[in-house]
Amino acid sequence: MKFLRATLASLIYIFSPLAYSCVIPDLQYYIKFSPDTSELGKEEATKIAKWFIYWREKEGIKYAIVFSNITKEDRDFNQISNQRVKNITSLLTPLLEEKMEIKYGTSIRNYSVEKSKYDDLNEIQISIQPECKRTGNCCGGNSR
Repeated sequence: MKFLRATLASLIYIFSPLAYSCVIPDLQYYIKFSPDTSELGKEEATKIAKWFIYWREKEGIKYAIVFSNITKEDRDFNQISNQRVKNITSLLTPLLEEKMEIKYGTSIRNYSVEKSKYDDLNEIQISIQPECKRTGNCCGGNSR
């Protein structure tokens, strides 16, 4: 009986990682801008394009989301944030395939732009939804 329990416990231990949900790393790309600028720069633009093309070619991309931060009362900063999103969109648009799209999201922050030099206001996130999520074959399985 002890042998059976030990064997069963060993089998559960061995196969339990297969029951965990599928985690696909690197689906987000974070861009840290300098305060008061919307310019990507050649090196950063190249990194973003390579990351995007990698996913487009590897799994396919259903859509990309460009997520930015804005403040409640600072129009100047919000214009910079909007220009950052436009610059990223200009970079990604030629890389899209026929059925792909770019979606947008914003988060309204309650703090001042002066604090943004030390905060996440100057960060833009690009996230992708791989095509395999729609088809349910990510990680080689059925919608894990």
